[in-house]
Amino acid sequence: MADKEKAGDRPKDELSREVEELRHVLAKLVDYEKEEKQQLQKKLEESEERFKEIFEQHYDAIILLDPKDLDCYDANLTAETLFGYSQRELREDFPRLFKNAEELETFKKIISSSVRKDFLIGQFTFAAKGGADITCGVKGKTIKIRNQDVLYCSFRDIKEKIEAEEKNKRLQVKLIQANKMTSLGTLASGIAHEINNPNNFILTNTQMFSEIWDDVEKILQAHYKEYGDFSLAGLSYEELKEMVPGMLTGTIEGSRRIASIIKSLKEFSRPVANKLHEKIDVNKAIEFSLSILESQVKKYTDTFHHIQPREALPLVHGNPQQIEQVIINLLQNALHALPDREQGVYIYASYDKETGYVIIKVKDEGIGMSKELVNRITEPFFTTKKKSGGTGLGLYISYSIIKKHKGFLEIKSQIGKGTEVTIKLPAIDRAEEEKMEQKNE
Repeated sequence: MADKEKAGDRPKDELSREVEELRHVLAKLVDYEKEEKQQLQKKLEESEERFKEIFEQHYDAIILLDPKDLDCYDANLTAETLFGYSQRELREDFPRLFKNAEELETFKKIISSSVRKDFLIGQFTFAAKGGADITCGVKGKTIKIRNQDVLYCSFRDIKEKIEAEEKNKRLQVKLIQANKMTSLGTLASGIAHEINNPNNFILTNTQMFSEIWDDVEKILQAHYKEYGDFSLAGLSYEELKEMVPGMLTGTIEGSRRIASIIKSLKEFSRPVANKLHEKIDVNKAIEFSLSILESQVKKYTDTFHHIQPREALPLVHGNPQQIEQVIINLLQNALHALPDREQGVYIYASYDKETGYVIIKVKDEGIGMSKELVNRITEPFFTTKKKSGGTGLGLYISYSIIKKHKGFLEIKSQIGKGTEVTIKLPAIDRAEEEKMEQKNE
């Protein structure tokens, strides 16, 4: 009883003090919790503010999407500028950016199949407001905003990158072509030496045999008059008398043509500017080329037209043999492209007073070529005549010749409708020519 009295007899002021201390501790805890919450809230707001600043000022177009149904939560100003739609319009209908349903489905499929938080979505072409196409590289990242998964998508216009890549590809093609041209120059010198030796042998022997035939024919003619017709190698003298001169002339002309082509091939590996100053009548060059190809024209087509110019054409500076070689090569290509004899070939020359170019056009009604073939047809060693044993040098050599003559060689073709090749050569300015002649005098 005495102990109870002692326990219950604790002074009231002591109890009050303890209670007050407890209240004070509890108040501090509450204040601390409030302060901590305020600090956390402040940090969260600062973080959101920083995100907002980065989001708005980012040089890429940024769009926040619901990864499940592609609802747009937000879009930055760059996205508005890039696509031409306001933030409200993008929120209302983000899928409107896709050119077609197929690309939209591909976009959804990539997102749904990705298990990574940071991933490449791919390259897509979007339709901007107004109808312009914009090719973008798209990257995705899954982030948390207020405990909710959000797809953070960045869109970068890669038009300049694509153009740079295409430019680089074209440069690589030119470098490869330049390398081929260098190889061709080296190859040409070696080939020329190897072919010239047997060709000179053929030419010399044929010319000698032609002189022998002139003497032998007199003896054979006397024998024919005395004893009548007889045979040699299974042919009658009457037949041989008509055939042999033509055969010998053809062999000599063919051998000279080989020598001319080889000479031209050798000259591609070294400058020939000093040999390009003869005055050329383009129409005469065409007529000479047609005389060489007369038999081939008859072989391949019933429709061949050499359209004469209405008035005399200005002369051009150059190498007549090389220009003739180009014309012959283009005509041969045109004839070989014909599917049958009913289709035709046309050649004509004209003068464009506005540009100052003499123009030669060779047009055929043949099988034609695709755009890809036209782009490659002047490459060395590229040929469409693999079955017939084409070397792939004809058009390349023609292109090189015209380029050295400060001209242009252009090719237009359409599959099933034929091909048109245009040569443009700068005409001689008569007034300028006369001034130079007077000055030289």
